[in-house]
Amino acid sequence: IQRVAMTYFQYLLLSAVLSSLSVAVNSRASLSFELFVFSLEWPPAFCEFGKSKCNLQPEPKKWSIHGLWPSCNERTNDPHYCNRSDILRNSDIEDLRSGLTECWPDVKKSNADDSFTFWRDEWDKHGTCSLNGETIRNAHDYFAETLELYRKFNVNSILENGGILPSEDKTYTLAQFQNAFASKGLSPFFSCYNLTKKFIGAILICLDKQFNPRECPPRTSVPCPPNEIRYLPPHS
Repeated sequence: IQRVAMTYFQYLLLSAVLSSLSVAVNSRASLSFELFVFSLEWPPAFCEFGKSKCNLQPEPKKWSIHGLWPSCNERTNDPHYCNRSDILRNSDIEDLRSGLTECWPDVKKSNADDSFTFWRDEWDKHGTCSLNGETIRNAHDYFAETLELYRKFNVNSILENGGILPSEDKTYTLAQFQNAFASKGLSPFFSCYNLTKKFIGAILICLDKQFNPRECPPRTSVPCPPNEIRYLPPHS
């Protein structure tokens, strides 16, 4: 009987060890990624053609942050929700709130100050997978780094300096967008809404793990066509 009991105890111990190893391996795998995708959206196009109704007034007149996403060259391997227990708190980002409200608003809300739920969801889905123990160690680092990228890669200025301005009737070529960013050493992925009218709606800047620009792998987002791209002006 003693021998059987010992064997059963060993079985339980072995099962617990294997279970712990499996959790650890899966946790490390979920944190594995190859690049960051810094996603920016153009609110006038998002609000005109997006799936959700926009309520933010006045409508933003500059590009806003959608998120910073740890990604893989194969999109199906992108990590998501790496630590559901690490919940964003207001105190984590209190000193960043004014910058986040300005550059990372939730356009579905009537007041940009109410964007915390959007930021919390982005942290939950993407931020928890971004921790690298160096530049991003916690939620504050994640949002601070994203704001720094927004200032560093000033999309609004890049487009303006490239002669690309919002217009009701003027159209642009994809090459014009590409050339404007190439002058800054960037080669983003450009995504358009409503391909019959070809409105630019998102710009995805791909970065390595040290936040240096790199080529974007193929994305499933709708690409912009080569010609007649429209840059919708903000609603007055």
